[in-house]
Amino acid sequence: MTGTSRTIATFLAVAFAGAAPALADIPADGHGLTGVYGGSYVCADGEHGVMLNLSTLNARSENPGFEVKGELSFFPVIGGGEGARADVAGSFEVHGALYPDGRLSLQPGAWIIEPEAYGAAGLNGALSQREDGLWQITGAPADGAGQCSDFIATKAAP
Repeated sequence: MTGTSRTIATFLAVAFAGAAPALADIPADGHGLTGVYGGSYVCADGEHGVMLNLSTLNARSENPGFEVKGELSFFPVIGGGEGARADVAGSFEVHGALYPDGRLSLQPGAWIIEPEAYGAAGLNGALSQREDGLWQITGAPADGAGQCSDFIATKAAP
């Protein structure tokens, strides 16, 4: 696979119409938003597991919302696809912003575990609170080639 045709581990560029919660839904102090979010995303090669650990949330000094830092990991799942990229796993640092309306924008940072022939990309998602009170990020990954869709991750641990 060449560099120009390689699969990109791009999780998360989301233009998820209607998914952003009302301003009052995101706690003004960010309480309860950090932690581990687990779920999956789908690409042409099948479903992949994803874990997003939002470890740091600091109030932004010049704009409303929060500065966010964490780590994003991806890995194979039982229901995943087949082929050369179906069993890929890796992780990288992320940083960005969480806005009062629930929009989440993350950019990739340094690799923690870098798989061969894979690239990292950012996330523009929507954080909302489910009816059961758990926080959830939804969207559609943007892989640069339009081969990925359907991202979901729910807060599973503090």
